[in-house]
Amino acid sequence: MPNYNCLEYLPKAVDSVLQQQDVRFELIEIDNGSTDGSLEWLQQAEKKYNQVRVISQANMGVIAARNRAIKKANGKFIAFLDAYDYWYPNKLRKQLDYMIANPNCGLTFTNYQHVDTQYQEIIDCFPYWPEFKTHRDVNNPDYKQLENALDLLLIANVIGTSCVMVNKEIIERAGGFDPSLRGASDWDCWLRIALISDIGFCE
Repeated sequence: MPNYNCLEYLPKAVDSVLQQQDVRFELIEIDNGSTDGSLEWLQQAEKKYNQVRVISQANMGVIAARNRAIKKANGKFIAFLDAYDYWYPNKLRKQLDYMIANPNCGLTFTNYQHVDTQYQEIIDCFPYWPEFKTHRDVNNPDYKQLENALDLLLIANVIGTSCVMVNKEIIERAGGFDPSLRGASDWDCWLRIALISDIGFCE
């Protein structure tokens, strides 16, 4: 979880990770030179919860933060969460089960909701992409393989970073997030993963 001055949203984001059910995890917080008190808040959370690790650095941007967290991660699987987003309580367990059962799958992602500042739901993401319609089964809540993933992703980036889980070995082999890019570093990374592994998703 990269953080830069997100104190207002950190409690809900961090709590949504701590509420994950039936899974062992570490929460690696990379603070990018925050000045709003969020680093101090994170350091208190680190003292309170064994799962939380805080790393402070100068503000080098979100790409550097994510790449540093990938290197520091001890687990076989890595899930990304931005500091102003949050997960549903059963998010990690279902995703992890699918990736363990499908070792050729290097990345999974889910649908996600846009919300307002009061966390009221606005609209979910998948319907925004008409190119994605033929891949979907809205009545199936299970993960499944994304057929012709590279072809679809070349047309549209349907993958939201905060809903992604990756195999650490695969994302490292793909080169992680490219710090030379000024935008779309996540899209670029997903494309390189799609070149070397399967991709799965769920509604």
